[in-house]
Amino acid sequence: MRLRHRAILTLTLLWACKGPATETDTDTDTVDTDDTDDTDTDTDDTIAPPEGDPATVELLGTCPRDQRWGGFRIDNGEDFGFVDGSVLAGVIPATIPSPVDASGDCRLDQKVNPFCDPPCPGDQTCSLANECIPFPAAQDLGTVEVAGSNPSVRIDPFVPGYNYSNTAVSNPPVDPDALVELRIPDSPWGALNLHGVGVQALVPSGDTLVVRDDADLEVTWTPSTGLGRSTVFFELNIDQHGNSPVLLTCEFDDDGTGTVPVTLITQLINAGVTGFPSARITRHTADRTTVGGDGCVELDVTSQRVMGVSVDGYTPCNGPGQCPPPQECNLALEICE
Repeated sequence: MRLRHRAILTLTLLWACKGPATETDTDTDTVDTDDTDDTDTDTDDTIAPPEGDPATVELLGTCPRDQRWGGFRIDNGEDFGFVDGSVLAGVIPATIPSPVDASGDCRLDQKVNPFCDPPCPGDQTCSLANECIPFPAAQDLGTVEVAGSNPSVRIDPFVPGYNYSNTAVSNPPVDPDALVELRIPDSPWGALNLHGVGVQALVPSGDTLVVRDDADLEVTWTPSTGLGRSTVFFELNIDQHGNSPVLLTCEFDDDGTGTVPVTLITQLINAGVTGFPSARITRHTADRTTVGGDGCVELDVTSQRVMGVSVDGYTPCNGPGQCPPPQECNLALEICE
């Protein structure tokens, strides 16, 4: 199970695509002497079932990026299911993007790089006002319960980072259209309860998205059937090595097709193309709750897949001999020029 744990810890950081990563030390394998499952998790038939009707339970969606202190994700993965989460006592400023443009179901946001001189010490971070502020502390939420997963589980945090992880659940960890409830009885802000509805495994259509600056981008997948509680989140990054890259994100109805307007595609390409482009598509249901006055914690029930991407007129590279003559590989930017 150790490989799964390391994969989950990596996914905790990658989850920054939908919210801030927890930049804390989550390596808990350093003292292990065997290869057994060391997740501090209790599967217990005495956990009360979730309360509510999956067809009508209120789902408030994901947290706004400038309020998201953290959350939990329950994922129906290609290889295994997992529960993963962590919460800070604030937002990391560098994870709050600056809006560029929006159209239809999609938007462009640009990464902001706060700058503090002199640099902030290790227990601080640079604010959007370019001032050093305390780094948001990882929160001990106590034992959390996931009711309605396969099986229902109790999870204790790994310390010192207070990350929560479980890979002992089945895949899917929540049956499609089944109700799941995250219970945090002893959070620093009192008892928190969040709901989700299980989603069907997402199946993208086609092998590779081709991004052109003169055409809409059509994204397709096999639509969901059943209660219809899910939506589809799409994200596209074609500037992997830019100092302030622009990221495109969309929230589509789960009807099998979504359109990214050409106006946003043109702006995205003009902002810069470097490295190997990447895209992810996620079917999900989401719920959120307010904490600490201006903070937000969320529960995301997901099925996420990676999609192949190419940008017309651009060739990524990471070594000599990979570019069409007379171009050569710019190794720093991983792009043929």
